[in-house]
Amino acid sequence: MKYDKSIISRLGTMLAVALFALVSFTSCSDDDEKTPLQMPTISQDGQTVSSLAFHWDPVADATQYAYELVDAFDHVITADVTQTTSLVATGLKANTEYTLKVWAFTALNSDKTTSPIAVLKATTSQQVPLVSVSSATTANGNGGVTVTWPAVEHASGYRYSLDTGVSGTTTTNSVTLIGLELGQRTITIVAYSDDDTYSDSEPFQFTFERVRNVLWRHTGTYTMKNLPDGENKFEAEIVAYDDGTYSIENPYGAVGYSINFMIEMNDKNEYEMRPYGYPLESGFNIVNVTSVLELDMFCGDGHSFFYADETGSKGNLWFWAILYDANGQVGAGAYDEFEWGWEENGEANDLVGTYTATCKGYDYFGEEYTKQDVNRTDEVLVRQIDDTHIKLINFYGWNDENIGEVDKLSRTITFKPATWGTYYTFASANSETEPVIAHYDDDFNIAFENFTAWYGGNAFIYTNCVMKRK
Repeated sequence: MKYDKSIISRLGTMLAVALFALVSFTSCSDDDEKTPLQMPTISQDGQTVSSLAFHWDPVADATQYAYELVDAFDHVITADVTQTTSLVATGLKANTEYTLKVWAFTALNSDKTTSPIAVLKATTSQQVPLVSVSSATTANGNGGVTVTWPAVEHASGYRYSLDTGVSGTTTTNSVTLIGLELGQRTITIVAYSDDDTYSDSEPFQFTFERVRNVLWRHTGTYTMKNLPDGENKFEAEIVAYDDGTYSIENPYGAVGYSINFMIEMNDKNEYEMRPYGYPLESGFNIVNVTSVLELDMFCGDGHSFFYADETGSKGNLWFWAILYDANGQVGAGAYDEFEWGWEENGEANDLVGTYTATCKGYDYFGEEYTKQDVNRTDEVLVRQIDDTHIKLINFYGWNDENIGEVDKLSRTITFKPATWGTYYTFASANSETEPVIAHYDDDFNIAFENFTAWYGGNAFIYTNCVMKRK
């Protein structure tokens, strides 16, 4: 028979201590002439699924007691010598019988000797199975199907698995399943508890139909910025579904290919795209858009944008894209765009594009904030928010966004004072409470003649900037 080494070690320690007690407090040669101590009377105080509590009445003339707790195979679970008269054994198995053995020792010069061994059998409590989940419902939304079931009393959480092989845990009585293919699906749910009083519930299986309903669809123009002008615009269609997902159908002009995504709000209260169902590598979602072209989408950290009006009748989106064909990377990487529903003469729509911004003058961003001459060139992106508002990205080389309202009649763009570069305020050089007014011409070149970055009542930029669309 094999024994656990830790149990043998504990038993050896107990026997060594007991032998020492026997030698120290009794005389072997006199044992035959001495009266044994009274055998201890053991009582059980209680039990749980993993513990047993005992005590024994003090024995007259006893100075200490030895005990051992063994299982049904006589394996020692715990053993020791003590001067106390109680024991709480933990870490036991549920619904299992154990035997406690206790005997008493006395002093060497006593006229008594070791007591007979008292024995008491006790059984740990049986675990209570959690009640099984008995029903569930589904609802579309949040980018997928949400399965909800009644909460199970005493449950700490739930394990679930799908017939597709997907599995997980949740501490709430619902789970949202993302990226499910259409058709019938079966989910299995098991309730569990961190309290070892309770065992897992019986599995509950629930079969549901994965369906999506179209909320709206619109045709628009998809622009692939990594391809040459004249070859990079295609008619495509955006479809919105009732589960919160979207699809751009045939974005690169190839039938049967699509870009699937959800949207989520960032810390600037703007919607970013979140592709789903594609491999993810170094932050890029890898999407095949034709039989020979691979699109790597980077949408997080402010590298994507999504806008649609309340009815979805018009909107636009963009995201950072790197394109590959069989020979390698195509282009240097750029922002792919898709827009739909805008009027051709819309104020903001006219200004959308990529610009070369040249700024000349001076600012106070030299070493230790000293004055320096400025003659800089930056690439600035202009994106449409709605019919009358645009957004500048990377103006003055700062990776921030400046929101402006377009007035087509006066050919002006008004930027209200706003935080810029974390610490500064983008405003007129006249006052940090006065808006910046930019003007644009018939070729949609944009001129800034009176703007600055305010901080602590001081203006740090004095330049004129002209933005020419590429």
